[in-house]
Amino acid sequence: MNALLLAQFAFAEPDAASIPDALRVALSGRHPVPCETLRALTPNPAADLSRAVNNLPYPPWAPMRAARCLLLEPGTDAVVAGWVTDPERLGLAQLVFDHLDELPTARSVAVVERALTGPWSVEARRAARSSNRREVRAVAER
Repeated sequence: MNALLLAQFAFAEPDAASIPDALRVALSGRHPVPCETLRALTPNPAADLSRAVNNLPYPPWAPMRAARCLLLEPGTDAVVAGWVTDPERLGLAQLVFDHLDELPTARSVAVVERALTGPWSVEARRAARSSNRREVRAVAER
């Protein structure tokens, strides 16, 4: 099976080749692997998870698993802000909206504020109104 997975990545974009093999295999497996485990598979989790989001062509769940872990990674605010304002990234924007209550409150507020200026403002407002946090809900009412 590992040979099949590695063969699939031979046709991926060049940045995909720089993702550590163990991380690619873990992201591509049938069952999800905890983010802590994925982080331990690479010396630079944020960069490698970001490359996985942008360059792993399949299986289709691999980039989304990487995105979920990247969302929770410190120092990725600019990347996440890009997801919620990019008209080509509805899936990633929805992932962010679905996990607003898992992010630190200040980060959730900032993400929603940014999203309300972009193409996914309706989705952002709906997600913010559903938040368990008063501060996040308040952003949707402005």
